[in-house]
Amino acid sequence: MSTPSKHTSFNYTSMKASMRLPALRSWIADALIAGSFCIALGWVVTELGLTAVARRASHLHSVSVGDAFVRQGIPTDPSGTLVLVLDTMCPYCSEGAPAYRKALEIPSPLTNHPLKSVAVCPQKVETCAAYLRSYGLSVNVVVSRPLSAIKVNSTPALFLLNQEGSVVGSWLGLPNQSFEMNVRSRIRNM
Repeated sequence: MSTPSKHTSFNYTSMKASMRLPALRSWIADALIAGSFCIALGWVVTELGLTAVARRASHLHSVSVGDAFVRQGIPTDPSGTLVLVLDTMCPYCSEGAPAYRKALEIPSPLTNHPLKSVAVCPQKVETCAAYLRSYGLSVNVVVSRPLSAIKVNSTPALFLLNQEGSVVGSWLGLPNQSFEMNVRSRIRNM
């Protein structure tokens, strides 16, 4: 059995819907879906080439370049903002933490300091803040929101917002080798 794709993301909503569990809403079913099935789904997409599954999951991520994130209650900064969307239960969020730490440290060409950063988690602010500290992720603001409230259905995700609060860059799923270079380039060209 090979490892899951490096471009997978934790998509609880689509996994639960795709399993079509009619009235089975117990915490056991939720735990099984969120835990083992997300890893299995990444393996199935990679090993069996089920691109239809990957395409189906990708359309659920409705925040895209050009969207105004500021309308969704996320604070922004005039020099630009990085919004990191995590779930403390997501194994890909934990695995991608070193790459996100580097991205959050990239300086703005306007100020020569890192951009303002916001972490958004579906868990309580205190839980999310402790999670971020445990992985050495330093952000300016931690916000607790249901992912559906900000139109994000998979984690991890990183969004770069310009001065107007519009999305000018987005990176979904586990970061790949060119992630830091891509984020740095987008920040430089804002």
